[in-house]
Amino acid sequence: CASTFCVDGACCGTQSCGDGMFCNSGTCGPPSDPGTPCTSAEQCNTGFCVDLTCCTTITCTAGKRCDIPGSEGVCTATSGNGTPCTDPGQCTSGFCTDGVCCVAEACPIGQVCTAPNGQCALPPTRTPTATATPTLTLTTTPTMTPTPQPTGAMCADPRQCQSGNCVNNTCCSTGPCPTPQRCDILGSEGSCTLPIGPGGECRKDTDCTTGNCDPSTNSCGAVKTPTPTVTPTPKAPGSSCTSSNQCPDGYTCSSDERVCCNLPAGSTTCPTGESCKVEGSLGDCTLKPTATPTPTPLIPIGSPCDPNNPDACETGFCVNSVCCDSNSDTCPDPTTRCDVYGFEGSCAPPLLEGDECQKNTDCEDPLLCTLDQTSSTGARCLPPPAPTPTFPPFTPRPTEPGVQVVTSQGGGCSIGQGPDGAQVWVLSIVPIALWLRRRQLHRVRSAVHRGHE
Repeated sequence: CASTFCVDGACCGTQSCGDGMFCNSGTCGPPSDPGTPCTSAEQCNTGFCVDLTCCTTITCTAGKRCDIPGSEGVCTATSGNGTPCTDPGQCTSGFCTDGVCCVAEACPIGQVCTAPNGQCALPPTRTPTATATPTLTLTTTPTMTPTPQPTGAMCADPRQCQSGNCVNNTCCSTGPCPTPQRCDILGSEGSCTLPIGPGGECRKDTDCTTGNCDPSTNSCGAVKTPTPTVTPTPKAPGSSCTSSNQCPDGYTCSSDERVCCNLPAGSTTCPTGESCKVEGSLGDCTLKPTATPTPTPLIPIGSPCDPNNPDACETGFCVNSVCCDSNSDTCPDPTTRCDVYGFEGSCAPPLLEGDECQKNTDCEDPLLCTLDQTSSTGARCLPPPAPTPTFPPFTPRPTEPGVQVVTSQGGGCSIGQGPDGAQVWVLSIVPIALWLRRRQLHRVRSAVHRGHE
């Protein structure tokens, strides 16, 4: 399809049609009239789709079809050989060659399929007639005028016949035939003749007195039993519809929802806020149910959260941007955090040197979360790199009593063995001892916390 939309078996201008609407006619609309192509019965306002055509009856009897060109929508008998045609579907043989139902799909070169028998034969001779245009001095190109046909040949106008009579599409020896005679009876084409009785050879229904030419035997059969007219079953309340005559008594096809509905008198729609499509009350105007809002699930403990919206957490507390079980907006122990790696959701002390981490706040100060390929997280708590020492320029000063300053070859100095030398060394050891003591206390506190968990 040029539109790229194929809807209901037809190229359509829109991607889909609304409820009760179909595009088998080429545009979205209600079920179509007989003769419109279809793929299902609901596309037809008669409720019948026969031979892929909306039909007036539920089915066609043997030898008839509902898609014969010129009679689309009505079950029409296929024609015997020699009958004029425009489509192979009109012919019992299945071949429409040179404008007539033919015994062959194509005739040999130089031949055409002719009436009345539908056989391939040489075409009739045409006599050229030259005519001149009065305003011109030159003779115009001759036009081909067909030779009038003999009695029994196919025709569409009396001027095509030598006899001047075209009866039942056949050149006839006389004018109109008296009822019930016809001029196209098989074997008597061109003469007014009574139809053939049961058992006689035939090619079309009009050859027979019974009006039934059995295509399987090409003989006149018994009178056909007329197909009973089937009245479509009314649709159930709440079903889609295009007109009220499709609905049960007392129901109307609503103009907005297009369903069979028990509408208030004089109204074409349900009152505001009501619908005929409410499950459990189909076909009756019923209040539309109010959709129940779906509650937002609470964030589980240990998951990230917004400190400005702690109620979103299962615990009701968001500490260090993590849903926490602290029962408070902060951790009771200010030295602990609720987002420490491996302990998310519970207040825990920072991690020690060598522990795996994800961020700097996971680590005990002054440790930093440093890249480490041996860690599953890709980092560990490690001491910060030692700063590069800087030395002030050397300024000599007067030597104090008891202190001997010796300058080395590299530019440094050393403290001698005077009475104050030992005190200087003690003072340099004190910071190291304090750091070791603080680290020991932190390990004990972490071990106690993990034991409680």
